[in-house]
Amino acid sequence: MKKALFTSKIRLACGTAAILLSAVPAMAQEVAPDAEATESAPADDASIIVTGTRVNREGYLAPTPVTAIGRDAIEAQAATTIADVLYDIPSVRPSPNFPATSQASGNYVNLRGLGATRTLTLVDGRRFVPSNGAENSGGSSVDINLIPEALVDRLDVVSGGASAAWGSDAVGGVINIVLKRKLEGIQGKVQYGVSDYGDAQEVSLSLAAGTSFADGRGQLMLAGEYSKSWDVPTTNDRPYGKDQCGWFPGSVNGTFYLGLQTCGLTHNSYTRGGVLVAANGNPLALTDPFYGRQFLNSTSSAPFDYGQVGPINRSVSIGGDGEWRGVRNLQAPLERKILFGRALYEFSPSLTGFIEASYGESGTETDLFLNAIPSSTDYPIAIRNGNPYIPADIQAIMNANGTDTIYLSKLTPELGSATSDSNNRVFRVATGLEGQMGKGWSWKAYGTFGRDWYDTILGNNIVVSNLAAATDVVINPRTGLPDCRVNVEGAAAPGEAAYGAAALCVPANPFGPGSLASAKDYIVDDLYQSSVYTQVAAGASINGEPFSTWAGPVSFAAGVDYRYEKVAQDVSFYADFVNPPLFASGGFQQSNPKSFAGNYTVVEGFSEVVVPLLADVKGAESLDLNGAIRVTDYSTSGTVVTWKVGTTYEPVSGLRFRAAYSKDIRAPSLFESFGANTTYSSVITRGPGGVETGSANAVSPGRNNLDLSPERAYSTTVGITMEDVLTRGLTLSIDGYRIKLKDVIGKLGAQGIIDGCFGGGTAAGREPNQGLCSLINSDQTVIIDPFLNLGSIETQGIEFDLGYRFGADVLFGGSTGQFSARLLANYVDKYKENSSGLNPRDLAGDLSGVPHWRWNATLAYNDEKLGVSLRGNFIDSMYRYKFAAANTYLDEKIPAYFYLDANIRYNIVSGDKAKVQLFANVDNILNTKPPFSPGTGATGWFGLPGKFAQYSSYTNGTFYDVLGRTYKIGARFSF
Repeated sequence: MKKALFTSKIRLACGTAAILLSAVPAMAQEVAPDAEATESAPADDASIIVTGTRVNREGYLAPTPVTAIGRDAIEAQAATTIADVLYDIPSVRPSPNFPATSQASGNYVNLRGLGATRTLTLVDGRRFVPSNGAENSGGSSVDINLIPEALVDRLDVVSGGASAAWGSDAVGGVINIVLKRKLEGIQGKVQYGVSDYGDAQEVSLSLAAGTSFADGRGQLMLAGEYSKSWDVPTTNDRPYGKDQCGWFPGSVNGTFYLGLQTCGLTHNSYTRGGVLVAANGNPLALTDPFYGRQFLNSTSSAPFDYGQVGPINRSVSIGGDGEWRGVRNLQAPLERKILFGRALYEFSPSLTGFIEASYGESGTETDLFLNAIPSSTDYPIAIRNGNPYIPADIQAIMNANGTDTIYLSKLTPELGSATSDSNNRVFRVATGLEGQMGKGWSWKAYGTFGRDWYDTILGNNIVVSNLAAATDVVINPRTGLPDCRVNVEGAAAPGEAAYGAAALCVPANPFGPGSLASAKDYIVDDLYQSSVYTQVAAGASINGEPFSTWAGPVSFAAGVDYRYEKVAQDVSFYADFVNPPLFASGGFQQSNPKSFAGNYTVVEGFSEVVVPLLADVKGAESLDLNGAIRVTDYSTSGTVVTWKVGTTYEPVSGLRFRAAYSKDIRAPSLFESFGANTTYSSVITRGPGGVETGSANAVSPGRNNLDLSPERAYSTTVGITMEDVLTRGLTLSIDGYRIKLKDVIGKLGAQGIIDGCFGGGTAAGREPNQGLCSLINSDQTVIIDPFLNLGSIETQGIEFDLGYRFGADVLFGGSTGQFSARLLANYVDKYKENSSGLNPRDLAGDLSGVPHWRWNATLAYNDEKLGVSLRGNFIDSMYRYKFAAANTYLDEKIPAYFYLDANIRYNIVSGDKAKVQLFANVDNILNTKPPFSPGTGATGWFGLPGKFAQYSSYTNGTFYDVLGRTYKIGARFSF
């Protein structure tokens, strides 16, 4: 059955390609993106960068698949950042919630869905300094927001392992951003964009100038780029997101479903005046004497209407008095500034040098959501008997029932919205020499220095301990007025925060709307997080042909690389300070990163060889064997060897078969080796044999691990390429791939550690100081959660790249235009994720993983004046969560999605020395709204996860467009 399904999908892809190509003659108004052949490089460049191999050999194509996206394709998309182009490539998984939250904290390329830390990003074949942003939890990936889009000549995407050629992190593949090497004259761009709803505006400006000097031996290039995009605050700014929709239990035709799409939902733990809840933040039991009491003012309680509650619990309901916390930005704002300069000089015909420097900055300021108590990391306000602010009717009930403590949950707009301000700055300088020596030999040497400053401020962040102190109020006997218990000597009981523990505590009445305003400056503070990442790198390589075999010259490359990287992070006092139980999960309600510092040194040596076995004989235009090896020594994780073997076979001109097998690695990042992680709280189910059983609120401090080993991956690719074989102008590559990743670095989480310790629920053999059990305290309320080498990931699929070009004179005699089409497609047959080592799952075709099919197709026409293109993006249907129990969803799968974009360009001036081009783009022409899917997997939102169900994002922004139809207009010029 599975094989038949696979075959049918292959036929579907081929049929789709045939339809697209057959439509080309009818598309006489379409422009080609740069549909250049895969693995192409500019022929007039004296320093060709071929990303698939370190060997420079004319006409040689590496056995590793490489997809090249040229300048024409980038311009046809009117891209503001490189991410706009890369995320359309089917093998690239967009950053989470792109463009909503990801662009604010950085855009990091994720090939094959293996994670951004397993994709190596290069600029001109050299490493770029990483950015330690929030979306970059591994701390070893490059923020491509900081690379100038206007200077990109092409993008090379190497699919599959490439560690032997380029080093650690190249597990999913390599993204090589190739910048323009030279520029004569001035070029620039002015661009404006807006959505169909009048928001999501963006402005993009760029200007670059270059000139030769010293009789053409030198070349100087300077460039600047600026862009700004405005935010779209919430899903309420779109028709599909106005009605507070979510999953809610119910029945259809007599069948009960846990998740039905339901609108008009409210959260029964949130009102602006406050509502009494259980200690864990959930609604009280029906029999509880405090059930159904809210506070419309600060002096008395009032009945609380729970609305139409679900059959499982009363956390979320339809209607009623509950409110909604709000949603995160549909699109976060982003401002970018980039400066770049490069100088080249030819000292002699055999020696050229360069020096370049760049500075980039990206920043965002955005509101996140209304402050509320509790959030996902803390608990309701605990109010003890005798608090003078307790309304008289509630105090009477407490006295009658002998109640010591009641718990209050509320929205707190008086404390302001939680905000996030992020700023990422990077400075980088690179210099090098390259030259010729002897017959057919070349060499290169380079050095780089880069530094990234990443600063984040989480504003209006509730300080959990200060909130607890401000709302734990007694009468001060010295003044006769309400005061914080910690301000009153002798008021604290044994084990509680002592007198003076919360200096300058301001007492606050928690009951009623706006009641905490008087203590705002004491209750909230700003979390400052600042990290500095420094990278120093140098390397040298040689390339040549030492001897020949019967089939031709043997090509050889070898080199050495050196890197020193260090990171230092500083955070606010409250985030760093932990003092259980008062500061149980760190001082702040939202995020508690820790200060840390660390560094490592890397020394590497590599070699690659291409040996021709057959050439220009019957049945073999060429047969080459390729091999590469790299020995890498990390000062933290030791020495590791990576390698690759491959072959290419060309039986007739233009038809090639290729195969490669490699061992690749991802070394532990500085963050994983040295970083002191955030401490978090969670509700866990205790394992058997402990001091206590049942559920518990556990505190989990994160921990770095200096004993981590590198992740190991074994990659296999087998493919075929054709160029002008079936018909002139047709290029085709089809490659099957399989990647098996072992020793995956990650965290188990608190419950995972308990499950792993008890091995499926038995207490036999538990030894507190052995293995995972040593991470758990006796009553299982403190569970250390370190980085560990855990499980595995395995993915396999097929990748397609189909292109076709022909002259318009075939249809219109005398026309100088050209028609083109290109199809990039990726089919994922398997994505088996078992990163924890405890729970293997195949996420292919699941919303929390990757779709089975993604393809991008472009049909185009281009001539000297006019260019027109249509681009289609297809996303296969996906399960909302394929591991959900039966009858979880009425509609288990999200249907397939298709987006259509268009571009038109016209050269109003197109002389040899001057060019002025006007262009316009419409993206998502059909204004296709995203699917309804707020949350995925086990965190899918069913109206029943208690305090954790605080806001709905409506949809998954990873694969689907959340903005709707957008327009871009602009002009490019050069002279």
